Amino acid sequence: TSPVTIDVYIRNGGTDYYLLKNGPLPAGSSFELIAEGSKIVLKNGDVLYAIASAGSSVDVVTSVVDTISA
Repeated sequence: TSPVTIDVYIRNGGTDYYLLKNGPLPAGSSFELIAEGSKIVLKNGDVLYAIASAGSSVDVVTSVVDTISA
């Protein structure tokens, strides 16, 4: 019922690379970080994190393509 802020980042080798930092998310709204068929390519060992300013206040949905065949 209250607005929150969200951080989305990739951790690679102990370094964080932010895709979004302190992004405002009003109560009851949704947010699409990557739209229109765009993609983020992660390397082996990368970890994708999404953290909200209030625990249990945000649901995150992702999709993954592991292998692409020709």
